[in-house]
Amino acid sequence: MPNYSNFNGKARRALKRAERKQKAAGARTRRATRQQAQLAKELKNIDREASKVVARLKRSHQVELASANKTGQKFKTKLTSLKAYIADIGLVLPPWPWIPVDLNDPNIPDDPKDPKDPRWRDCIDFEDLVAGKEYPQGLGPASQFWSEGAMFEAVAESDPAVMLPAGGGGGKIVVAASPGLGIRNCPFDFGQSMNVDNCVMKFDVHQLPDWRDGAYTACFKYCDRGGHVYLRVNKMAWDFVAHAEATPGTNAPELWAYNGLTMGGVDVRVTKMLYGSASGDHFGMVFLRANTDKIHLIEVGGQEFWTDYWCIPCDEHPHGDPPTGNPPVGGPNDNPTGGTIVLG
Repeated sequence: MPNYSNFNGKARRALKRAERKQKAAGARTRRATRQQAQLAKELKNIDREASKVVARLKRSHQVELASANKTGQKFKTKLTSLKAYIADIGLVLPPWPWIPVDLNDPNIPDDPKDPKDPRWRDCIDFEDLVAGKEYPQGLGPASQFWSEGAMFEAVAESDPAVMLPAGGGGGKIVVAASPGLGIRNCPFDFGQSMNVDNCVMKFDVHQLPDWRDGAYTACFKYCDRGGHVYLRVNKMAWDFVAHAEATPGTNAPELWAYNGLTMGGVDVRVTKMLYGSASGDHFGMVFLRANTDKIHLIEVGGQEFWTDYWCIPCDEHPHGDPPTGNPPVGGPNDNPTGGTIVLG
């Protein structure tokens, strides 16, 4: 302990105060050192935990990346198989457009890569619907169904000249299940189709983003197994008694009766191929082409009627003849049922 005997009272008191301050500063320094050591320890623990989290994330990412690579490889394998299957069935898409009548229309683009160009088509094949699902006619939203972004509706035709239900039966659209991989359905396409049972299927072309003001061409496949059929374009049909365009018009024994007509400012072409039996069952395609008006509304139906593969726009061969929709001559699926092709 310091000896203050040689100092007077005032000096001794000052020295003692200085000594106490020095001790207090030392205590604060030691406390700060302890706190710094504790903080360093905590930071080390945090760093250790962060390293563990990063390691877990890396492992998780590697697992997810491996899974994604595996899924991608499966997709490539399926895509290769699909391409081989398409080549095997001899599927050939017509490369030319069904050229509109008014070639001076400024709305027709020149660029064939433009999605609005008639050489591009957007086909609806109803594969996204639930097989067996029924849509009864004339019930508003309950009669409507969406496929690939487009809405269709089952509507009733009660006019005596048009009325499709025999004795008032049926009146619904049913999603017909696929007959199996590589097996043609009733409209001679693949996968699911729509059974229009004693009613009419309505489609508004304006729903498609690229065709808000109407389309120049459209086509769809059909199958007819008996009874009457009915077709209406842009709210105009055909009166087969008066032999004139009319609303609502009359029904017909088969769609081929509409071949060569013009309804609602739109030209109609129909193809027909028999199923090779005496029953009269047949299938074919309906082609629509703008004449004095574009295509805005399509309504078609029958008593034992199926339809599939709705395309807007629809291709045509360069000389103006619509494609038959049948397999290539000499190909693996050429006329497999022995039926006869009938073109208008």
